[in-house]
This record gives sequence, structure tokens and C-alpha cells, in this order.
Amino acid sequence: HAALSRRAPAATARCTLVIVDEAHAFRNPRTRRYDALARFTAGRRVVLLSATPLNNTPADLAALVQLFAPRDRFREFGVADLADALRRGDPAGSFALGALSVCRTRRQVEDRFPELRGLFPRRILRPPARYDLAACYGGDLVPILGALQALVSAGDDRRGSALLQLTLLRRLESSRTALRRSLARHRDVLDEVTRAAEQGVTLSRAEVRAAMGPHGDESQMMMWPLLAAGNGAPAWDRLAAARRAVDRALSLADAAADQPDAKADALEALLRGPLQGGKTIVFTEHRDTALQLLRRLRATRRVLAVVGDAAWASSGALPRTEALDAFAPVGRGAARRPLLDADVLVATDVASEGLNLQDARAVALELPIRNINRTVGTMLGAEVTRRYGGAGLPDNTIQIRFTGSAGQSFGAFLPKGITLRLEGDANDYFAKGLSGGRVVLYPSKQGNAAFVAEDNIISGNVILYGATGGECFIRGQVGERFCVRNSGATAVVEGVGDHAGEYMTGGQMIVLGRTGRNFGAGMSGGVAFVWDPNGLFPAQLNREMVDLDPLTDDDRMFLRSVVEAHVRETESDVGIRLLADWARSVEQFAKVMPQDYKRVLRAAAAAEAEGRDVNDAIMAASRA
Repeated sequence: HAALSRRAPAATARCTLVIVDEAHAFRNPRTRRYDALARFTAGRRVVLLSATPLNNTPADLAALVQLFAPRDRFREFGVADLADALRRGDPAGSFALGALSVCRTRRQVEDRFPELRGLFPRRILRPPARYDLAACYGGDLVPILGALQALVSAGDDRRGSALLQLTLLRRLESSRTALRRSLARHRDVLDEVTRAAEQGVTLSRAEVRAAMGPHGDESQMMMWPLLAAGNGAPAWDRLAAARRAVDRALSLADAAADQPDAKADALEALLRGPLQGGKTIVFTEHRDTALQLLRRLRATRRVLAVVGDAAWASSGALPRTEALDAFAPVGRGAARRPLLDADVLVATDVASEGLNLQDARAVALELPIRNINRTVGTMLGAEVTRRYGGAGLPDNTIQIRFTGSAGQSFGAFLPKGITLRLEGDANDYFAKGLSGGRVVLYPSKQGNAAFVAEDNIISGNVILYGATGGECFIRGQVGERFCVRNSGATAVVEGVGDHAGEYMTGGQMIVLGRTGRNFGAGMSGGVAFVWDPNGLFPAQLNREMVDLDPLTDDDRMFLRSVVEAHVRETESDVGIRLLADWARSVEQFAKVMPQDYKRVLRAAAAAEAEGRDVNDAIMAASRA
């Protein structure tokens, strides 16, 4: 949306369907974003997603619809001009508008547009925090609901009554403060209307809105049509009934003010528990709720609140942009302000919901996975690289644990700072192009107790193809061409098929089990270690470019640290047995060393000892 305020996106002939989220943001024809979207969507099908269409005026809705459809598009509904019908309150216009509505759920959108199936992200949320709404109102919830029903029943407009009831119930659920202050504004508006009527004056909509004060809400405007008689003047009996209902509801809500707030207590429990240590955005659509949360949380948390164009810190008011910059300085390209640093942002608008998440201190998720889910983690890694470059993030900044069977290319091109753990199994190209991240694969812990991981295949072929950095720990055997063209990653596995290490140019490969034939073909760099207690490995080795070298003390130290990490990540039985008798086990490793790489290392060591330029020595050795 913000980008559309600056320029229209480049058109592409391949784009035939445009999905507009928060579509009500485009209801004003006089804005640049409206014009840009209108030009971009010309000649294309459009899906509008909007959670708040009923909060807009008919003129707003007409402008939004006409952005995508001609005025006479709804003749089939008996409406010659939709905009005119909506302005006149024609029932046919409302019917046509209802025909446009698409419930904002993934299932209904996918049923209407089959080509979108599978494209919506499946968000796995934490278990909901439950609270007793009745307890928030001291056991008076049912009487309060009865009083609200009496208020909305004061008029004859069924649609208006339904809207007013919906808005009041949303405030009741949001917080006691939101409900009490909204009812107090209803009382003020009723008093102003009554005073004017006693003087023989009928207030206009603009005058009613002025009576609401600077912080009024739309529910007061929804009440106005309910109070008007046929000639537009207020009906005395309706005014009196509405005032009695408001007084009753407000009295009950005030009486509950001293009761414990179960909903706010549940939020604080989340902030102390699962959300501890990260940055949290608390979204509420009601200004009164946002300010109440600010007052409550600032005693124990570092909190900011953004409400429309205004913002507050614990110490007082500040400009909205300063509050957003202080909460997410990295995402917004702003300088850090330690005095305004906050771990909770209470916000009332979607712009605050969309803050970049790279300011989060840590992310930990648990998600299911199926073999139709391919290249899992790649788009996440691309976003990290786009924002942080090749340096990535600190280790384990983002940790995601998957359960199930992964499709091809799980963890492909994963950058530093992301750790993906998979409990289950994987297809081909696992960790392809690994670029600094960490991937871990181990069998399901819910399986057969007799299952022996090191004797079974857990992933497919061409794992770690073209990897440039990072770590990979696999508990179990894998298929052919493991670590082909690896140039920098460290990988541990418990058995490989044919052609492992083919064309490898860097990195380390540790195999804690059997190997297939043609191991190390074309291997010109890096090093491989194979646990070979039975002495069978040399027959599988392609010696054209590699040698079997004895272990050094540095090799022994490196192997122990890697095996310990493998056990820590996967609970490997093989690793546990090796560590239990390490002095004997370490001597059973075969070291595969490329001849060219070994020559370069010797040349570099000699140049350093003789005080010559090491880079010149390496280049000379590589050309020999």
C-alpha cells in the first residue's frame, strides 16, 4: 500500500489476478494509491479482502467497487447504478453489495478461486490464551448484554441495530475500558440530542459527530438513525428508552471496574511466558483499550503505544514515527534510541502490525510438514539475506522445528542465523546450496522402538549439493552424491550411497557409517573423515585425486567436537557409542585428503615459515 502511494507497479502480461488485502484502504478516489491501483488492475480479475466493509459509508463502498467495476455492472441484480443505489439506500443496492462479499477465510477464497489453493501460508499459532469474559465483568455479563440489547432495540432499522450491536459487543470483548468509555460517549450524545430537541432543534449528522468529542467512535453515529422518527426528528420515547439502557449498562460496567481483569491477566502471562525475550505487537482496534494496556503494562514492561497518528511511551507522548522507529530501528532503517527501546508495542492500525520482524531478538516455531512442501525455508532465507546481506543473523536467531516428511530441497540456500530441525524424513536435494545456516534431520521419536536409525535411509540423493557454508547433522543413512560440489559446509551423516564427495572443493564431511563406491571422485578441496572400524572403506575410494592420510592431533580434536555436536543435535546412538570409547574409536577414522589441496596447504605453510607471500605461494602451487 505504501509503495502504491509513490508509484504504480510495473505491469506484466502474465498477471491475470490481483488480490487486494485491506481493500478498504483504497476507498478514497482522491488518493494517489487509488489511482495507481486503478491503473494496475485494468483488465484483470480482482479479489478484494476487507475485514471492515460495514464500517465504511455508502460513498466509500461505491468508490471502492467502482475502482474495479463499471457503474452498470450490476444490472443482473436489478441495479442500474450501484453508486446511486447505495446513496439512496435502495435495498437492491444492498443486495448487490452482499453478492460481492467474500468471507475472509482461506477455505472460502480457495473454493471460489481454485488456482489459489496451496498458496496461502498455513500459520501454526500457539495454543490460544483462554480467559473468562464473564469474570472480567464480575458476573454481571448477562445483565450488561441485556442492557445493550435494549439499547439496540430502541429503533426500527434492523440493519442499523445489528451494526450497533456488533460494535458494542466488540468493545465489550475488547476491554471494560473500551465499553465504559463508549457508553459514556453514548450518554453524552443522548444528552446533547435531548437538549436540542427540548429547544425544537434537530441536530444534523455533523452536529451529532461534534457532540461525540475528539475521541468518539462510530457506534454513536450508528445510534443516530435508530433515534430518528420518519421526519428525521428524534422520537421522545426512543430517546428515553436509549438513555435508560445506556445508564443501566454503564452502571453495571462501572460496578465491575474493581474486579480482576482476566483478559489483561492472560496477556501478561503470555508476555512472561512464551513471548518472553522477544518483541511483541499487541493489536487492538480500540483506542481506549490501547491506552489502558499502556497504563497497565508500563509498570512491568518497556512498552510503546501507537494509536492513529499519536503515540506514547512510558514517559509521555511522542510522534508516531519516532515510536515506530524506536520499536523496530533495523527494519525501518533508523538509529537505535536506548531510552525508548521497548519489547511491547500496542497498536491500533495495520501499519504497525506489518513492522519488519528482523528486530525480534529470537524466533522459535514448531510446524508440521508434508512432502508436498518443497524448498521450505528458502524464502525465509532470502528475506534474511536481503535485509542483512551475506553476514546473516547471529546463530539460532530463528529456530524452526518441523515434524513430518519434507519435500525436495528442504533448507535450500539457508543463510547464517537460521536453524531448521526436521523430525521425520526428507526427499532429494536436502540442504542444497546451504549458505551458512544449520539443518538437522533425525527420525521420528514416536516410531517403533526397534527402529535403528543408522541402518535406515532417512533422506534421498544429492544432499548439500553446492553448499557454501553452514552445518548439517543427519541421523541415519542417505542416498547417492552426498556433498557433491560442497565448498564450505560441515556435514555429519551415518551412511552414504555412491559418489559421495564428488567434485567437492571445500568444507568437511564426516561419515559415521558405510559408504558406497566411487567416493571422492573429482574431489579437489575440503576433507572427509569416514569411520571405518572394519577396514572396508579403501575399496570404495576413488584414488585418482585423493589420498588416505593419517590423522593429526588437530583432526582428533575436530572430530570429537563435531561428533559431540552431532549427538547434541540428534541424540545419535552411533555418536554416543563413539564418545563412550573415544580413544579407540577416533583411530578407526580414515582421512580423505585431496592431493591438490594438500599441495596447496604445504606450499602455504612453507611460505609462511620462510616469510614469503602466502597468496603468491598458493597461486603457484595451484598452477603446478
